[in-house]
Amino acid sequence: MNETKQGFRFLTQRYPAFGFPRYRRFWLASLASVGSIQLVSIGYGWLMFELTDSPLDLGLLGAVSSISYITMAILGGAIADRFDKRLILVATSTVTALLLAVIGFLDALDWIRYWQILLIAGLGSCVSGIDWPTRHSFFPHLIAPSAMLSAVALNSILWQATAMSIPALGGVILAWFGTPVVFLLGAVGFLTMAAVVWRIDVHIEGSRHNSVHHQIAEGVQFILRNRVVLLLITLSYCAMLLGASYVQLMPAFVKLLGVGEIGFGLLLAAKGLGAIIGAVVVGALNPGRYYGVLLLSAASLSGVLVLGFVGAVMIPSYILALLAAAAASIFSSIFIVLTASALQIMTPAHLLGRVMGIEGIAYSMIPLGGLLIGVGTIHVGLPVAAMTSVSVFLLIVLAIAVGAATIRRLDETALSKIAPSVGTASR
Repeated sequence: MNETKQGFRFLTQRYPAFGFPRYRRFWLASLASVGSIQLVSIGYGWLMFELTDSPLDLGLLGAVSSISYITMAILGGAIADRFDKRLILVATSTVTALLLAVIGFLDALDWIRYWQILLIAGLGSCVSGIDWPTRHSFFPHLIAPSAMLSAVALNSILWQATAMSIPALGGVILAWFGTPVVFLLGAVGFLTMAAVVWRIDVHIEGSRHNSVHHQIAEGVQFILRNRVVLLLITLSYCAMLLGASYVQLMPAFVKLLGVGEIGFGLLLAAKGLGAIIGAVVVGALNPGRYYGVLLLSAASLSGVLVLGFVGAVMIPSYILALLAAAAASIFSSIFIVLTASALQIMTPAHLLGRVMGIEGIAYSMIPLGGLLIGVGTIHVGLPVAAMTSVSVFLLIVLAIAVGAATIRRLDETALSKIAPSVGTASR
């Protein structure tokens, strides 16, 4: 018992956010729903390919999901700021659970058709466009501003850990029970999220004094008028579009390396492990006045290491590629956590949903960046196209580092002083 208490005390010292009971419950509930997201993403792709045996339809599934999310994300941020965030999360989790239950039963009864998969996946992504900004504007109300960095790191650890573990578990479930069980388990995960969030004792009144259109414009204006916020969001978009999009072409890199499915799986696992290490490290850090320097350095190093990964592919050396991919993910994770934390802290509470909704679109840039590299591959080959993309990203980071002293001089203490009051979190 004493060892358990000491372990918990050590955890909360390194990651203060975990010392807040309401955040702890939210994090554990998120484990169920995020795990479900990872699980059903496998189910959608597997079921679609089973039905159509068409890579084009798989690409269409991804396009429908991305476009649906991007279309809804900005509106979703406004919705998150207009209504009680806790109730929105209960609603989005419940609706997602119902959609997954529907596709699970259709699949079990052998009534499923490919257009139904596209429709339900698209609707689910629309709901995610509301859910994502709401999640990211909800949890700051459960902690003190000083615990923000550790909270964002813990959220990142959750996503990366499930991204590593759930695909393997999903493969076993698919083999033993089939896709209907995958979707039904996903529904259970989201119902768990809804039930736990419903019982979290926090009421966050939204602001409905203006129209949705006016609120969206207000969020965009805040970003455009706040140079630091604008530069951080721009950097996030560029990081995903140009620096991280090589992941979309990973099967092609694996072919150049001459390794099979197992090598592919290990490469993805190495990336996931690197991301977890980065989140664990940055969550326990105290960057102080070097916050901005660390953020820009992490962005730069992630790009340089991606260049190293492509170089290892060209040799080819699988071991070097494995190490470079893991190391690139470490620094990419550090950059992502620091950027998200700074945005959370600098954004006023009443605008948080809209700003995080716009920032969240960055992750939908990865497939688009993969498409750009794919087009470049036709003309100059995959390695050169990927290196060109990452090199442009590094030039953008360099331009911001040299020309934007406000980013370079970001100070964690100064950020904490300007943190908006978002709640009355207590330990």
